[in-house]
Amino acid sequence: DTRDDLGGLNLSTVPKVFVECGNMRDPKDAALLTAASWRQKAAQGLADGIAGHLKG
Repeated sequence: DTRDDLGGLNLSTVPKVFVECGNMRDPKDAALLTAASWRQKAAQGLADGIAGHLKG
């Protein structure tokens, strides 16, 4: 899907990934997103996923 508010991504000429880990307007998501332990877990999951993809 194309979003009008993401011009930098829409106009890119190389593959890109846009990651949304939560919605700050949702109280449950906001609580998670402000917790350092949850952010570390999310970052590790992203790193593991990227590494797994690159390994094939």
